[in-house]
Amino acid sequence: MNAATDPLPAVAAAPPPASAAPHGARAARRPVLLLIESNFMLRRTVALTAQDLDVSEIHEATSIEAAARLLATEPCDAILIALDDGNAGIELIEQVRNGTTACAPGVPVAVMADSYDQARMQVLLGLCIARALLKPTKIKSIVQTVAFLSRATPAPAH
Repeated sequence: MNAATDPLPAVAAAPPPASAAPHGARAARRPVLLLIESNFMLRRTVALTAQDLDVSEIHEATSIEAAARLLATEPCDAILIALDDGNAGIELIEQVRNGTTACAPGVPVAVMADSYDQARMQVLLGLCIARALLKPTKIKSIVQTVAFLSRATPAPAH
């Protein structure tokens, strides 16, 4: 990652939607979803589309390490994580499920990966993953997953 290919900091919140409530009006709180994806174009497209559809407030992280720093102090209502870094993504999900982050341990989590083998799927099922997407996938499928996570009920206690 470098500034030429990814002009945003490692962790960023999408700006408020243009349709935000007028000054003084109370808007319903939108769920906060943490999107962990290294690909700038994919991450921004999903974040901006979810914002435009008023689905969720998206916080973005470019890496598992950046997400871990954010989750140490900031809770979120759902997580969508690209499993591109070996086992680092699974380890982060384990930390969430074990209650060592600022998120509730049962926060809904979905994953995206280039492939899944039986062993990996068993681990993910044990971590109560709400949804698994196979990359490459359509932006529409990712945004539908964001919407699903925004409405999902928490996973059972781990």
